Amino acid sequence: MVEAAIDCMKSPEEKLAAKKAKMKRNTEDLNNILKEWLNEKGYTFFIDSPTNQIFVTVTNEKKKELEDKVVFSFWGNIDEDHTAIRFVTSWATKMEDVEELIRIL
Repeated sequence: MVEAAIDCMKSPEEKLAAKKAKMKRNTEDLNNILKEWLNEKGYTFFIDSPTNQIFVTVTNEKKKELEDKVVFSFWGNIDEDHTAIRFVTSWATKMEDVEELIRIL
């Protein structure tokens, strides 16, 4: 109740800034969940990015398997057997999306 009263006192600019901050936190939280899971499962990070982008090394077979199931960006060939790919979380990413990716991986 108090939070609602305080929210009514905010200017439109303050409300927009608060909404953007909440969306950013969601993006960072989901990114960290995915990154921690990948690390725990032994995936190698091609780049340890501090952003909402996760660059991970996968086998070429795993890349082919994922191509029909999830959206990712090809980042480059590491060697003849491995490829770097990129996953990105955003304000629109839902926990269910991260859970589904984890299930597929």
